[in-house]
Amino acid sequence: MRTADGIKIALSYTYIKCDIVPALDISTLEGSFYQYIQDDLGILPKVSNYAVNATLPTVEQKKLLEINDTALLKIVHPSFLESGEIFEYTETYYVGDRYTYYLYSNTP
Repeated sequence: MRTADGIKIALSYTYIKCDIVPALDISTLEGSFYQYIQDDLGILPKVSNYAVNATLPTVEQKKLLEINDTALLKIVHPSFLESGEIFEYTETYYVGDRYTYYLYSNTP
């Protein structure tokens, strides 16, 4: 669950290969997961491709995000290790009227 000023703005489902991260103390998730895996485990994942689409929430997502039939922005991405091996797969559902997603380009 992601919040901003106590308001639920997004819900993430992350799947991590257990042979890479075999155990995880739940308190680790109170901070930055990526900071933990970099600092404590020495893992430097690279995100490559993103898929973005709009969807309506499931019954579970409505309950967890405390919304009705508000559109969700679904962003899916895998992360890879430097070796090219997949490390994780993440789906994040952003509440459409609580979040703006910006994409920037370095090209003119």
